[in-house]
Amino acid sequence: MRARVLAPLLLMLLMSLAGAASAASRATPTRTAPDPLGNRAPGMSWQQPDPDSPAHTSVTADAPVEPDSLGTWTRIAFSSYRDGNWEIYLTYGDGWQPTRLTNHPANDVEPILNRGATKIFFVSDRSGRDEIFVLNRDGSGLRQLTTGAGAKRSPDLSVTGQMLVYVVASATQTDIFVSNADGSQARALTQDAAADESPTWTPDGKIAWIRTEGGQARVWIMNADGSQRQPLTAVLPGLLDIVWLSSDNLFAVTYNIDSDPALEVAYFYRDRGYWYDYLDAENPLVDYRVSGRAPNEESLLVDRVEYVMQGNQRVLNHIYIQEMSTFTSLRLIASGMDRQGHWQTTDTEPPVVHTISRSGYTRAGGSFVPLAGFDTGGAGIRSYDLQYRLGANSVWTNLLSNGPVPWAEFIFVSPQTVFFRGRARDNAFNVQEWTTNPNGDTHTTAYQWEVMGNVLDTRSIPIANPVLNLTPPALGVDVGNNPGAYTAYISTTQVYTIWATQSGYQPAAPTPRLISHDTQLDFYLAPADNLIRNGDFELDAPALRDWIVRGAVSAQAQRDAVTTGSWGARVGQRWTVPDAERISRTAGYAYDPTLAFGPAGTLHLAWADQWDLNSGNRRIAYTTCAFDQPCQSPQALWPGFAPRLTIGSDAVVHLLWQTVDAQNEQVWRLFYAQRAAGGAWTPARELASADIYLSSALTVDRQGAPHVVWGGSAGLRYQRRQANGAWTAPESLGTGRAMPSLTVLADNTVLVASAYTAFNFWERSPAGVWSQRTLDFPYQPNRPDMLVDPQGNTHVVWCDQYRSAKYTVRNPQGALTTPIWMGASCESARLLRTRDGRLVAFAGESGYLNAIYQLASGAWSSPYSWNR
Repeated sequence: MRARVLAPLLLMLLMSLAGAASAASRATPTRTAPDPLGNRAPGMSWQQPDPDSPAHTSVTADAPVEPDSLGTWTRIAFSSYRDGNWEIYLTYGDGWQPTRLTNHPANDVEPILNRGATKIFFVSDRSGRDEIFVLNRDGSGLRQLTTGAGAKRSPDLSVTGQMLVYVVASATQTDIFVSNADGSQARALTQDAAADESPTWTPDGKIAWIRTEGGQARVWIMNADGSQRQPLTAVLPGLLDIVWLSSDNLFAVTYNIDSDPALEVAYFYRDRGYWYDYLDAENPLVDYRVSGRAPNEESLLVDRVEYVMQGNQRVLNHIYIQEMSTFTSLRLIASGMDRQGHWQTTDTEPPVVHTISRSGYTRAGGSFVPLAGFDTGGAGIRSYDLQYRLGANSVWTNLLSNGPVPWAEFIFVSPQTVFFRGRARDNAFNVQEWTTNPNGDTHTTAYQWEVMGNVLDTRSIPIANPVLNLTPPALGVDVGNNPGAYTAYISTTQVYTIWATQSGYQPAAPTPRLISHDTQLDFYLAPADNLIRNGDFELDAPALRDWIVRGAVSAQAQRDAVTTGSWGARVGQRWTVPDAERISRTAGYAYDPTLAFGPAGTLHLAWADQWDLNSGNRRIAYTTCAFDQPCQSPQALWPGFAPRLTIGSDAVVHLLWQTVDAQNEQVWRLFYAQRAAGGAWTPARELASADIYLSSALTVDRQGAPHVVWGGSAGLRYQRRQANGAWTAPESLGTGRAMPSLTVLADNTVLVASAYTAFNFWERSPAGVWSQRTLDFPYQPNRPDMLVDPQGNTHVVWCDQYRSAKYTVRNPQGALTTPIWMGASCESARLLRTRDGRLVAFAGESGYLNAIYQLASGAWSSPYSWNR
């Protein structure tokens, strides 16, 4: 059986001994059965020598690797002989879970996937000669697409998925044919004495192929109708395969670049006739043959063909499918009997990105214009485009084109009104259309100065909805959400006459002011009728000295308020703070405290403790504190620092921390352990390692399962512990080190927030599908904070690029509100919830702590600042 099926494989292997020989053999196109390696040598077989034999000198390749993000949104179709016959297989893009799609005594080879990876086209001789077939991704719907004279091979599908190109070989010649994707309307593009092989579509709808004349092979290109043929390269010895990248200007081929017995893969530019880079095993017993490209264009799919020497002849030993680039080589499919991999994306949906809505007015000068959005198909956003125009009728101009980051700086000039629109492309090269709104995504007017303040009555009570008047007019006036507050936006430095009015009050006297910088200006309005009513007196009046009081007026509370000014100390008792209890009791220093309350109200604390002043070594310390009782003596657990602590409803304590490797100080390791209520700690389990500090987050879901996310040099990774105690494989959220925050909702939706070079918000659905949105851009890395309220709303705070606290809410349906500024400066921010259900945000910067609390109306108060 082996000799019968594998004999057609090996002409290519002989041809790889000498590039000139393989080129010459293409001039003899006679072919009677599928030829998976590209040509045949009658009478030869695939040798499997004894591994202990002295002749066995095969070269091993890299070990299999764990899956990365390509596994979730790509698929690889390939042909395999692992079942004793050439069959079509499909696997995830990381090589996991290969699944056989065909099961037939015939040879099924040369698979290609359509964009979306829903259909597989392949070559089979099941009908008596080589024809092209198609089936669905689940193996159903098998159909024969080609008929007629000649053997069909080397199919390739156009970028649009509407056209098919392939080779038709007769006893005397090989020609390029094109048809509709269903096989209809087939027609020849080449019909001459030359041998035409390996056609492939270019992104701009042309066809490149290998043309051999007089034993000399070149890469040629032509239009889809066969016109305007021209060579792209010089003669290339041993030329066998061609793969075009999504870039119109770049392709890769297999040929003998250095005249040794082995074949290499070389990159060419379309407008050059010579290679600029190549992949070489640097071993005469290893060929590289290109078969496909990664959908993200960052690597190629290559057959690694390994031989052994028997006498003075190379004999085929193994074929592996590898992902390769100039810098990487990863074996994806490793049975040793697989080849002809074709890599395609399942993601056909473009990203959904927009320019973040700006306020109506923006300060003149340089400012970042950020984009936000996510990729619906899972490939992840690759690059961004951002355009602007000045005024509603001007042309759109590029501000950012194919940029790697979702923002660009723009110089605002007062009093211009600027419109912005954005879009993105993902790693599968799906490109979003521009918005159809003629005004783009957002617009703003640039101003030079602000005049801000409050409009109050004579008791210093804010007057709602005041009217601010300016001569000459301001660009605009914003009365905001806070009663009495206003901000006027000024276009240039000059004298303005400013006054405030409101119905029922006497107007303030017009005030001329030179506005040459931001200006604070408050207005006080007297009642229009000047009648004395209850409540019209100044709050600070000590008594009604000249009034005769008759009758009894009962006190009636008009509103609740927290008084923090000079009168606040005169209300009630003096607030005393008990002495703090010292918990860390070692001679050294304590770092990185973390705490959580258990279901019974017991406080659990962990920190990194330096156990003596003469050593830099730190250990994780842990203790518990019952209410109104001294804390327990701290326990010394494991060497480490940066602990994270959380407790489930089952009272199980979960602990995450990291260490520096004792043998290599450039390696950081992340560990996890847990402790049941009243029990002992489990042994420490290593979850990850990296070459930089691992910023991490830990939480627990309603079922008591811990979830972990960490950021290192390889990017953000997520894991969770399963019911059987095993941890899931790490899931990649994207590149770039991050400072994450993590929570799990009641329906097991996982939310991750990170503010590093951008403020990103990830969601993992209960089905395990990740989505990402970029909401903002921080001034410097900082850890966002998230809090879920009883109604299922997720509240998020962070510090933005202007060092200002910012806030958004995700509702239970997954929608995020437009982020708002909270008015406080910050380098880090945290959230807590009071007993009455209100939120308090704390924002710290340079020794100051700002508190902003949520009002009953849902709005936020003005910041209150403490100096430490």
